[in-house]
Amino acid sequence: MEYPKYIEVEGQRFALDTDYRTALKCFEVIEDPDIDDIERSLAVIYLLLNDIPKVDLNKVMELLMRYLSCGKSKDSAAGVQKDMDLQADESYIVASFASDYKIDLSSIESMHWWHFITLLDGLSGDCVLNRVREIRTCDLKDYRGKARERMAKAKAQLALPTKLTAEDQKALDKFEALFLSSENRLDDGDTLLDGGE
Repeated sequence: MEYPKYIEVEGQRFALDTDYRTALKCFEVIEDPDIDDIERSLAVIYLLLNDIPKVDLNKVMELLMRYLSCGKSKDSAAGVQKDMDLQADESYIVASFASDYKIDLSSIESMHWWHFITLLDGLSGDCVLNRVREIRTCDLKDYRGKARERMAKAKAQLALPTKLTAEDQKALDKFEALFLSSENRLDDGDTLLDGGE
């Protein structure tokens, strides 16, 4: 299968940094609530093209987002329960590639993003990543007694980290700033009391 290596905008061709690690960095940037949309777009463009081309950046960004989604439309993932996070599940992914494909992701020089996703999608049901995903999506109604308790505990331990929206993160930052501002800091004599003084 031929994977894309370039994008073409306004008659100009731009080489993509196709390594899967670059795509993962792009997703970190995309999901960072501290970066505004313009900075986010410029960062993704720079990561994937190693430059900010002097062409219509909206067209560039549209093509890059299509590249990052492996040519699939955004709507194809709508309504699917999220059971994996490429950053949070990195150790499970590395272990699964090693067990299923005998590929040590830490020692390979480069792997095309689309090839990485193809291999990720083809992992066996027995690999650690897919067992974790199965636990995350299992319905506790299918279990009784101690088995249900064990599964509930496993689901809690393997749950994906909650990611805050940009708005929620700003609210949390404001709240924390109240306690970290110099005028609200405790003096050396300030302490919590147990009621008995």
